[in-house]
Amino acid sequence: MIKSIFLISFISIVIFSCNVKDNNISSSADISSNQENIIISETLNSNSIVNKYNSILDEAKQKYGYDSYNDYILIANTEEQKMYLIQNDILIEEYIISTGKAGEGNIKNSNKTPLGFHKIIEKIGTDAPIGTIFIAKQNTGQISKIYTDNTDTDNDPVVTRILHLDGLEAGYNKGGNVDSYSRYIYIHGTHEEGLLGTKASHGCIRMSNSDVISLFRIIPNQTIVYITSKTS
Repeated sequence: MIKSIFLISFISIVIFSCNVKDNNISSSADISSNQENIIISETLNSNSIVNKYNSILDEAKQKYGYDSYNDYILIANTEEQKMYLIQNDILIEEYIISTGKAGEGNIKNSNKTPLGFHKIIEKIGTDAPIGTIFIAKQNTGQISKIYTDNTDTDNDPVVTRILHLDGLEAGYNKGGNVDSYSRYIYIHGTHEEGLLGTKASHGCIRMSNSDVISLFRIIPNQTIVYITSKTS
């Protein structure tokens, strides 16, 4: 009788252990499958974005010496309020940005974000603390409060890092009253992080402070930047 009870107990334990093992294997398989699905989804998304801008990448290669294998390129879309970092025809990073509240335009004093091909001509702010305020590209030593809610102030301070853009298309964003460089068009950090994803700047491309620091570290001077308002 005791032996029978022991045998039944042993069989029950074995069955239970097998079920637990099967469940663990099933859970691991589910996790692995989910991870694979995420990777596939991200890859497809990356490919679709790169394919969407293929003609821009080709033009950058032909006209502006962009080398997809050795160079980075930034593509900022003012309607999507996103900026894409691409290298070797691979999407490296996607950023939420904020462009001109007044819309898009290349005329001086319009407070609009200029369109077309640019390059980064100057990088300013290495090692400056987050929120450091720059005026005329000079570090003031002052630190701005960073708003993460929907606070919308009247001013548009340039904070944390500066990537100064120079237009590459004569008569469109370079020279005369359409010159992006003399308009002081930057990619820079913002004190209004809560407004990222909306048109809120005075013409520049705003980024979160952590993102602009990361981007600043990655890309060199002369990096090509293309700004567009087209969604397709």
